[in-house]
Amino acid sequence: MKRKQIFISSVQSEFAQARDKLASFINNDPYWSQFFYAFIFENLPASRRSPSDIYLAEIDKSTIYLGIFGYRYGKLIDIGISSTEQEFDYAIKTGRDPLIFIKILTPRANRAKRMQALIRKANAYTYATFRNTDQLCSEVQRSLLLWQQDQTRRTK
Repeated sequence: MKRKQIFISSVQSEFAQARDKLASFINNDPYWSQFFYAFIFENLPASRRSPSDIYLAEIDKSTIYLGIFGYRYGKLIDIGISSTEQEFDYAIKTGRDPLIFIKILTPRANRAKRMQALIRKANAYTYATFRNTDQLCSEVQRSLLLWQQDQTRRTK
């Protein structure tokens, strides 16, 4: 059985620990690793290719786009949006299955305006919320299980 690639997208600096934990969990869990491979950009070696060329090519290889949205929007790239937004837009445009996870804010926290706009775009899809990394991992597992069930129904 060929494993499906999951492209994990977020502002790297905001979710470094969560990204690493999630990718490690999916890639090393006896059950999930049979079906999925989680890709995170920071595990790649140095290369002469541009970051956007690499991550867009990895989205092309992926079946699932897993977006993690929080407080920060990220640094603008040459096309006037963040890498995270470019990844989301490209994944949707190319027909990847989106699984979106939105961090619940503390009462005093402010979400970046551009992140608010990205979340509004993502509201076209059902999303899950989370407060911490452990809860994110649990929500991802629930969502992957539902995704698998949907795939099974589609093939019958």
